[in-house]
Amino acid sequence: MTVSLEQLRRCHIAVDLGAARTRVFVKGAGLVVDEPSAAAVNTRTGALIAVGALAEQMTGRTPDYIRVARPISGGTVIDIEMAQRMLRHLLGDKLRRQLRRKPWLRAAASTPHDSDPLAQRAAVETLVGLGARRVELVDTLIAAAVGCGLPVEQPTATMIMVCG
Repeated sequence: MTVSLEQLRRCHIAVDLGAARTRVFVKGAGLVVDEPSAAAVNTRTGALIAVGALAEQMTGRTPDYIRVARPISGGTVIDIEMAQRMLRHLLGDKLRRQLRRKPWLRAAASTPHDSDPLAQRAAVETLVGLGARRVELVDTLIAAAVGCGLPVEQPTATMIMVCG
């Protein structure tokens, strides 16, 4: 799971599927999504009712047939289909059309440090289902260091503390 900094620079989109929040960074547009990782679904019809902050507010305040799902737990994707539906809704039609124009869409996804191959495969499947041709998996600690601007390719000692 070692990804070079050059491979990360080639990615068009970076996704952080966190248990609390989902963040999506698009090259050239910046941070386009920063929403809670929740989706409200009608269990009778299977329709997606709300995603993100609105779904988070619906927790505990809905009838029995509306379920607020959290497709991501502990940084790993539990429900691939629901995670794809949630990301599609969060990205919106306009941004998805822009990303579809890129013939070889490259995506980067952060995974927890101690994730097993099954959890890594679930993250890859989630982004491939959205149209990514190639998915680079990045350790969460490395992603945090790159985001802070730390020299990750030089053999210098650095301490990273991720709170969240």
